[in-house]
Amino acid sequence: MFDDCALSWSATQGRPNQRETNHGYDVNLPIRAEVISELERLESLVEAWDDLAVSQSRPRSAPAWVISWYRHVLPRRARPRVIVVWDGETLAGVMPLFVHRDPLGLFKYQLAGTRTLYGVEPLVQPGAFEDVSAVLGVALASVVPRPDIVELDCMVDVRPWLHGVATQWPRRDPEVADRTSRAYLTKLGDGFEPWLESTTPMFRKNLRRGRRDLGMEDLRPAVHLDAQSVIERLPALARQYESRKDARGGEGMKFDDRVCAMISDAVTRLSGSGRVCLATWEKPGTIAVADLAMGAGRELSAWVRGFDPAVARASPGIVNLATLFEHAAGAGYSVVDLGPGEEPYKLRFANSERDLQRTVLSGRNRWPLHSPVQLLSLAHRHALVDRLRRSTVRIRRGEIVPRPEMSLRRLSTCAPSLM
Repeated sequence: MFDDCALSWSATQGRPNQRETNHGYDVNLPIRAEVISELERLESLVEAWDDLAVSQSRPRSAPAWVISWYRHVLPRRARPRVIVVWDGETLAGVMPLFVHRDPLGLFKYQLAGTRTLYGVEPLVQPGAFEDVSAVLGVALASVVPRPDIVELDCMVDVRPWLHGVATQWPRRDPEVADRTSRAYLTKLGDGFEPWLESTTPMFRKNLRRGRRDLGMEDLRPAVHLDAQSVIERLPALARQYESRKDARGGEGMKFDDRVCAMISDAVTRLSGSGRVCLATWEKPGTIAVADLAMGAGRELSAWVRGFDPAVARASPGIVNLATLFEHAAGAGYSVVDLGPGEEPYKLRFANSERDLQRTVLSGRNRWPLHSPVQLLSLAHRHALVDRLRRSTVRIRRGEIVPRPEMSLRRLSTCAPSLM
């Protein structure tokens, strides 16, 4: 069993101090890091953590969503590792991670929300980024179990974090691979109506037609803010999302009971704050289209959406997203984040964009040995992963039959468990 330990670091000393105690840290150090693996401990930080998310307009990084993800969606064999940085008694930074064993037996650290709530990012108190990122880099390089791989995905600006982690990496510098994708935003400026007037005449014409067609089906727009109303409509949203995902070829998260439980938990935590909204067009007994969004500070982030194929000719997705925008402007949000991905409908709404970066740091650690893959060079590791990926594709296509000696688990029989 791996003992969770606290990591303390002083800005004047410039090196980590690791002790085999749970959550202990020297309160006399000016800046220090603490590694937390118990969700009960995280609950005590919710208020200060949420203040950071609101001040930086990062709704997906709010503790209500991150802790709910840990409780309900965290993979079964993974464990939370949340690095928090203290400046005296003030919470100065939070990096929510989890650790798990990849198929090659290597310890991999990723940001919370991976494969479900994309866009969770580290949060830092304004004006303290340089010091806090350095402390986080030391803590992450020294956390237990020692990282073989660190993946930072869907971050707006990963380079400063990358520098903080890579410069503190033990022994040889890690290999770095990165990739950039794009997310689209809509800046509402002076409100919904001025934004709508800035769109093309064809867009406005189609929007009016869609509203008229949905109205002829006795459907009416609604925006639900209270927890009970949102939770009651989650099953319909899940069905519509899965139907839409299948139509796209199966790409996207799996909206199962665990995700429903996560959303219900987060919505309950944020009940009364107005920071969760579900926009719909509906009538008694029927929900034709639904969009779930979360907010913090100046930004509202659209997350999960779906619609009934029976009303597809009325462009329900476009009509309902406009309903969400109208609510956002009225609620004081100045930016609507349409999330990662370059779906065509986003281009109709967006008037700005931001780059999202995915960076993977691969360590060259060979001690302590917990997987025979550590003995391979990074080039041989990549070759092995590529070969296994191709074999997996061929197995799924039925081109080859798997044999016991092909099992990835045989590569990690000497590795200890996370438990």
